[in-house]
Amino acid sequence: MKVYVVGCGRARSGRTPAALAQAIRQLGASWQCRDSTWLIQTTLSAVEILDRLKEHVELADELLVARLSEEIAWSGFPEDGARWLHEHIVPGRPPSPDDAGAGGSPSGDVDARPPEPASLRRRPEARPGADAGGA
Repeated sequence: MKVYVVGCGRARSGRTPAALAQAIRQLGASWQCRDSTWLIQTTLSAVEILDRLKEHVELADELLVARLSEEIAWSGFPEDGARWLHEHIVPGRPPSPDDAGAGGSPSGDVDARPPEPASLRRRPEARPGADAGGA
């Protein structure tokens, strides 16, 4: 299934209406990672998601729906957030102790990008005048 990020910018109050949050939860597996930002796993397209959510925001509000790829990195999310990311975006990669700052590195940075194919890796270029003995 596809995973989308949904962001809502409120023109007036700045507070996300409960009806929008409820509508997002009904679209599929979801995680509210910020006050007005969710990740949703669903079979719907971005346009279908937008069409279903527009009725829950005011005309002047901003609403963004964007599909995520498997290339993702995060930092500082709580353990439940890191678990959601692993289960729905990078299911083949087990969580590490560094995820969400859970006892690993102080920053909790995680880079879950798939490895670059060997055919695309850059090879070190030989420098003119350099010899194998290094002098």
